[in-house]
Amino acid sequence: MIEIKLENISKVYQQGFSRTSVLEGIDLLIEPGELFFLLGPSGCGKTTLLRILAGLVEPSSGRIYFDGQDVTSLPPEKRGTAMVFQNYALWPHMKVIENVEFGPRMQGIEAAPCRRIALEKLAIVQMQEYAARKPSQLSGGQQQRAALARALAAEPQCLLLDEPLSNLDARLRAKMRVELRRLVKSTQTTAVYVTHDQKEALSMADRIAVLNAGRIVQVGTPQEVYQRPQNEFVADFIGEANFVSGHLLQTNPMRIRTPAGVLASAMKTERPAGSEVKCCVRPEKIQIRGKEQFADRNIPNLLAGTIQSIAYYGDMSQIEVRLAGGIVWAVSVFSSEAQTLSAGAEILCGVNPSDVIVLGK
Repeated sequence: MIEIKLENISKVYQQGFSRTSVLEGIDLLIEPGELFFLLGPSGCGKTTLLRILAGLVEPSSGRIYFDGQDVTSLPPEKRGTAMVFQNYALWPHMKVIENVEFGPRMQGIEAAPCRRIALEKLAIVQMQEYAARKPSQLSGGQQQRAALARALAAEPQCLLLDEPLSNLDARLRAKMRVELRRLVKSTQTTAVYVTHDQKEALSMADRIAVLNAGRIVQVGTPQEVYQRPQNEFVADFIGEANFVSGHLLQTNPMRIRTPAGVLASAMKTERPAGSEVKCCVRPEKIQIRGKEQFADRNIPNLLAGTIQSIAYYGDMSQIEVRLAGGIVWAVSVFSSEAQTLSAGAEILCGVNPSDVIVLGK
């Protein structure tokens, strides 16, 4: 396990008079043994940052430290990292066990110890019985585990994973999230994982760095980045979110006047009354009731609205509600609850003040 520290990392590609900035001012500290995710949309720079960690791409500026040692100028083979690529990159002409032996063999380890290490790593990923097969004889999930075993056989200080589940179908991907996290954590190796899949990051990561346009916009645990996004990009990118702008009527506790009505928030603020703010409410945090079902109309954050549509998704349904001021929110409810509702019905939306997120600038 190693600690990884990035200081002011940037990457600029220059071609003639054209200058493209891919990463700007990346500062990051990854703790020993963490399963750390780099999450963001396509083109945000996350894969470039992973390749900089691996030594496959040279940063334009900044320094990289492994356990306090500056490795910025070290070639990939000197860094003690191993990468699992998106396409797995298994040698098609080699058997699985030969693929796994490749790393130790390149390190000069003799044949017998090489075979022992390969069998140990295949056992960890439950692939011993497939050792004699070629990659073409494996399923996608089996290839992914074989690629992980090959990376682990090099006994890296740091494991780098570049969207390793993206080639799997949705059902297998969901299963492999649990299995891959268990496998990586069992090795007690510091791991950095790149993905654009929010569910992958939320279900697997110890911590997440959310990137946008080459910059880190928030770092935190899955619970922190989902429940307390720091800005509109994070709130909108991770999960679903409803937004409404307004002005602070009072502070601590906050009350915000919006076109949909007055909202109370349990969050603290240093902004003065009168400031313009934007609020975020997750769809699953909203309660829907008929007007007659809310006996106490003085409870906070009751917003009147009309159901526009109901979409059925199996155990859950999503309801589109038009509030005052033309504001449209999505509300997630159990489908059993949605059965009592219909398009055109006038309802009240209730939101707990602790679930009203006032976003940073």
